[in-house]
Amino acid sequence: MICLSLLLKKNKTTTSLKCGNCGEVSDRWQYITLMDSMPLKGGRGSASMVQKCKLCSRENSIDILRDTITPYNAEDSERFKTIVQFECRGPEPVDFQPQVRYYIYSSTLKYMVTTN
Repeated sequence: MICLSLLLKKNKTTTSLKCGNCGEVSDRWQYITLMDSMPLKGGRGSASMVQKCKLCSRENSIDILRDTITPYNAEDSERFKTIVQFECRGPEPVDFQPQVRYYIYSSTLKYMVTTN
């Protein structure tokens, strides 16, 4: 048995974002972690990342949906599978750069792979 797991709790998911209001694409990578919680404007809750667009000043947020984090198992080999979902309010992820640690388990060994 082989299993691939993302460690999103402490490690970063890195994305390039486009503002859904004005279309501005950020020139910097944005870091999102499950453990981060930032308040939304007006006390409407919190999100994993809250950022104001430099061009139009709109507040954009992304939240990692904890219950959607699933492992990629040996049975999933050779198929696409969603391993995490995000709730995006305003921004659109346009690029992804994996900078997280992955654990790979087999029936006899355990490996840790770092992609950065």
